[in-house]
Amino acid sequence: MTTFEGERQILPCEYIDDYHAQIGNAVYHICQFAENMEQAGAIYAPEHPREGDKVDTYEIYQIKNLELTPYAFRSYDSAKKYFQASDYQKVYQAMLSPEADLAGLFIKHNRDERPFGRKMHSLSVSDVVVLNWNGEKKAFYIDDFGFKEVPKFLGTEKKKKVNIEKERG
Repeated sequence: MTTFEGERQILPCEYIDDYHAQIGNAVYHICQFAENMEQAGAIYAPEHPREGDKVDTYEIYQIKNLELTPYAFRSYDSAKKYFQASDYQKVYQAMLSPEADLAGLFIKHNRDERPFGRKMHSLSVSDVVVLNWNGEKKAFYIDDFGFKEVPKFLGTEKKKKVNIEKERG
């Protein structure tokens, strides 16, 4: 398990039945454990995953200093010339279910009872969601309507250009 603060913990896990497990010193219904981890912003996975095990996660980033950032709460078209990953801080992380999509995450993090609701504002235009899905990492800017993929946030735009230049060289 990795806490939101980045602390790694390895806890013994013993399956009791299809719905219950002892994790550390406590017994949980699997849904209860997942809800507790979601509220804490923690991610978890087996220490030694079996072949075929998948661990998908997502992270939410919000602008650190709204007053000093000229594109806060603006569409991507208005923001793209100013947009920088260094203007953002990670405010949440969680497990990503196989059925999840960006629209669903947006709805989830705009509810009154959203995870980390006291530590972060609801998802808004100019926030960034990073999906770690099927071993691939992608960043999405929340736009006026929908989501704009922003490889620049992860630094992958430069890497692609460098690789192309190496291939030509």
